[in-house]
Amino acid sequence: MSVETARKISYEEFLDFEGEDESLWYEWVDGELLMTPAPDNPHQLVAARLGRELARLGDDAGHGLTLAHVTFRVSPTRARIPNLVFIERGKLPLPRKSRELTVVPDLVVEILSPSTLLRCSRRPDY
Repeated sequence: MSVETARKISYEEFLDFEGEDESLWYEWVDGELLMTPAPDNPHQLVAARLGRELARLGDDAGHGLTLAHVTFRVSPTRARIPNLVFIERGKLPLPRKSRELTVVPDLVVEILSPSTLLRCSRRPDY
């Protein structure tokens, strides 16, 4: 579902965009905002458990950093917000005040569940 905009927006405008409803997430595709309802509770539970396990195996062992729901620019015209990313230690530290991921993650996790399957299956980035 797209948010109605009078014109296409730049990536910088996307980063500055703040939606009125915190239960909605926005991604940037070909200059347009794509609005996505937040995943349902079972989806969030899987994401939390997987995030904890990645953090235990990677972060706690000093191999890198696991982040959730960080903006990741996948091409010059697309920015996505995957459920989880892992960044190996050699790419750290990340800029403290950045609103976006400025390095290519070593692992990107997008969890498919009944609440997100249709949306994700229609997007070529997934």
